[in-house]
Amino acid sequence: MSKGVTAATRNLKKLLDDPKIIFMVGGPASGKSAQSDQIKHEFDFSCLSMDDLMKAETKKGSKLGDRIKRATKDGKVLPFEITVQILINGLIATPSKTKTYVVRGFPQSIEQAVFFEKNVIEAH
Repeated sequence: MSKGVTAATRNLKKLLDDPKIIFMVGGPASGKSAQSDQIKHEFDFSCLSMDDLMKAETKKGSKLGDRIKRATKDGKVLPFEITVQILINGLIATPSKTKTYVVRGFPQSIEQAVFFEKNVIEAH
């Protein structure tokens, strides 16, 4: 396991009862929000936005939130471990009756996707 990935991460599959995670990717204004909202209402999937998760973490004043603020201020990209931990926290905090999650705005690169699947859980 990479550093920054917690014990909860290692048990995410068990903790969320073998969830299905779907990444919604696309360029700016490509309809990710509209599509994920439609999927949420039609199939009762839980939908998470990385932008919303990052903003919420920043508002908390947590260590992760402070790292987000610093990276944003300095114009730097967050390490994969931080981004993935924020996503994991969001998945855990957002129950899904259908055990299916649609994640908007993640991954932002193939490397992020590979890191997530290698260190957390396979996405669909």
